[in-house]
Amino acid sequence: MQNTRNKYSWLGIWCLGVLLYTACASPVAPTGGPKDERAPQLVLKESTPNLQTNFKERIIKLTFDEWVKLERANQQVVISPPLEYRPEITIRGKSVRIKLDEQEVLKSNTTYSINFGTAVKDITEGNAPENLKFVFSTGDAIDSLSVRGKVIDAKTGEGVKEVLVMLYDNLADTVVQKERPYYFARTNKTGTFTIDYVRADTFKVFALQDANLNYLYDRNTEAIGFPDDFLVLDTAQQAPLSITLFTPDQPLAITETKYRDYGKLRIGFNQIPDSIELEYPSYFKRTSMELDKDSIILFYDKKIIDSAKWEIVVKTADRIIDTIDFRLPNSIDFTKSDKKLTRKDIGRQNVIDVAPNENPVLGFTTPIWAIDTSKITIVEDSTTVALPFRLNAQSNTRMDYTLESNWKEGKKYSVQILPNALEDIYGLKNDTFEYQFKIKKKKDYGILKIQLDSLEAEQQYLVQLLYGDKKEGAVKIVEGDTLKELVYTQLLPGRYTLEIVEDKDRNRRWSSGNYAQKSQPERYSRNDLPEVRKNWEVETKVSWKKE
Repeated sequence: MQNTRNKYSWLGIWCLGVLLYTACASPVAPTGGPKDERAPQLVLKESTPNLQTNFKERIIKLTFDEWVKLERANQQVVISPPLEYRPEITIRGKSVRIKLDEQEVLKSNTTYSINFGTAVKDITEGNAPENLKFVFSTGDAIDSLSVRGKVIDAKTGEGVKEVLVMLYDNLADTVVQKERPYYFARTNKTGTFTIDYVRADTFKVFALQDANLNYLYDRNTEAIGFPDDFLVLDTAQQAPLSITLFTPDQPLAITETKYRDYGKLRIGFNQIPDSIELEYPSYFKRTSMELDKDSIILFYDKKIIDSAKWEIVVKTADRIIDTIDFRLPNSIDFTKSDKKLTRKDIGRQNVIDVAPNENPVLGFTTPIWAIDTSKITIVEDSTTVALPFRLNAQSNTRMDYTLESNWKEGKKYSVQILPNALEDIYGLKNDTFEYQFKIKKKKDYGILKIQLDSLEAEQQYLVQLLYGDKKEGAVKIVEGDTLKELVYTQLLPGRYTLEIVEDKDRNRRWSSGNYAQKSQPERYSRNDLPEVRKNWEVETKVSWKKE
């Protein structure tokens, strides 16, 4: 039993190491002189010979021409194929000594490669030897084939560092969940990897962000990537692999509930809960459900029955997510306090800019329950004639309202909301609110015309224009065409990007991959666009990037 525990506790991470610096032999970095930029070099005459065949030694010694140390060895040093037991690793002065466990049985006719990464460094400036490896074979020859490639993030398209890339000679679908790899490497800071000294064979390939460092895909929160086909490795030149890394979509779930204060229940989720419904008994005269990023806030007031608990069913259209037994805090009559209804911060602008053909939005920190429009006045510039208007709640909220009227370009407007014009869900009313805004002119904005080409007519695409991280307008659905023109008007001057998703499952959002279903993440591209200038029409072309 003890041997089994040793076998799996370290799971191939043999490089934790034991630093054996003694007090009487502790090296001291020299002071003064030019900076040391030279990496430690192997002293071949004092080191175990590299690239040996018919290897039978149990101790490997690497001696350098200066004092060295180990750093982040558990992440940096990898041995492929992985050993079953942790070797004893010591470092003393200028030498690294690796002693294989006495129970370790090396595979016959197998080439082993020990890649040190940047684990070995000099003690003065931390210089690491480049591409430090120790390779040996238990057979008559050293395997000489290589696998190279890059792991890229499914959404950003950027390389991902410190990802395991693993090769299996067992081609079963479940191998990544049950066995450690035969060969593996870690990606560097740019996401590229190289696995050298590989034999000719057919392999199953995976990329894995191994959160628990056990070389197994055993958590659906671990990011994974896999080519659609086996890797057939022979003596021919091998094209670099490109592996897309993704985290599988997680089932919608509750992550937290907060209800310390009466009148507000916050339910947090692991993703934006835009498809959530709440089902509950009508214990209260006033309730309002508001979406706030990855949370839902349930406001409530005016309790009309005595109950210690409030049971709330959280569900979607097709399943129940959870049931919350909500223990009610002591009720509060907010109207007997000195609290007032408050509005959302409108920033430090004295005058809020509003695009032509759009309406200003008035936001409040609690849901509005009643509005007395007779106490709201809107005037243009310095005139005293009140303008007709409509104040309408935005879709699915009682906290944000659009102010609609016959606005004119280039004109300034003043809005005065007198005391008690608004009443929120708690019965609180407002003090005087004043707003100043200006309807800008069309010439203050730019127009962007985008030609999308290389589309597939049978596919559906989601197209979103972004100004920084801010979404400009709604997602556009494009299908049935190989070439499509999109026109965006009233754009602020600046740099924009265009996101495109190939919406294969037609659920109108980006979907990740799923290894169990052998599905790759939906293809995605983010495209930089020419700068938009004031009173200018910019035309550009964006080609859908194909693999």
